Amino acid sequence: MAGRVRAFVGPDASLALVGPLGELLWSSMDDEEAAYISDIVRKLSGFLSRGDYYVGSLKGKKVIVLKATDKVCLALVAEAKEGVMLYALRSLLNAFLEKIAELESKVAEEAIRAELEVCPVEVLDPASGREVKVVPADAIPYVPEGIAPRAIKLDNCLIDILRVVDGKTVADIARELGMDVREACELVARLLKEGVLKAKVAEELKGDYNIVFIPKAALGDREVLAREDIGLFEKFILMNIGRGLTVLELSWGLRGLGLDLKPDDVLSLLKKMEEAGLIVRGP
Repeated sequence: MAGRVRAFVGPDASLALVGPLGELLWSSMDDEEAAYISDIVRKLSGFLSRGDYYVGSLKGKKVIVLKATDKVCLALVAEAKEGVMLYALRSLLNAFLEKIAELESKVAEEAIRAELEVCPVEVLDPASGREVKVVPADAIPYVPEGIAPRAIKLDNCLIDILRVVDGKTVADIARELGMDVREACELVARLLKEGVLKAKVAEELKGDYNIVFIPKAALGDREVLAREDIGLFEKFILMNIGRGLTVLELSWGLRGLGLDLKPDDVLSLLKKMEEAGLIVRGP
């Protein structure tokens, strides 16, 4: 597949097959390209139908992500015209549809252990009511290679985090610095946003983790949040359910607030809330 696509668009082309949660099933991309593609697919895969595509740019190159099947996207990065790249991807899809369909069945049936690039998740904190950007506490931040010089204002807390980043999770960093885990998750999210750090997290992925739930129109927020049978986790979800977050992203938000719920735990909770008539699955 990689050889065929290079014949279409040039020797600089890089290709990836990506699962619905941004997991790389196969890739010839470098780390920066792979991280960018993973983030795009994780955010958009649930909103794209078969044959739909996304166009972007990275490092002066064109980026196209094509929804090949319900569970698999084809992604291409190259210095070529959009039409040529799209033609190349669709030609690949026609030539390798059977193989991609086999891959899709494995993605749907099996839990995949993958290391994902983390992007900060913006959520409402049920304890304070404020909007925060966090990363999961079990993410491992690192200094990316080839970082370009830039002027960034760093306070002492941010500098302390940068000094101890060395294969540790955010939770480990918080303990080493005597810092609240929630605060550390917010600070690392700031460093990721500034491009000073990147972060990865190991996840066991399933296709259902890409589902987006929405609140049921018949129930108002105040009415639901005032109910005595609604716990802290449920309140978090109800406050954030209308923000377009996937099951995986809700888990990242919870873990960024110090509430240790993995995606499977969140999905089970969401299904119970769906049965109770509080939420429904989004389109």
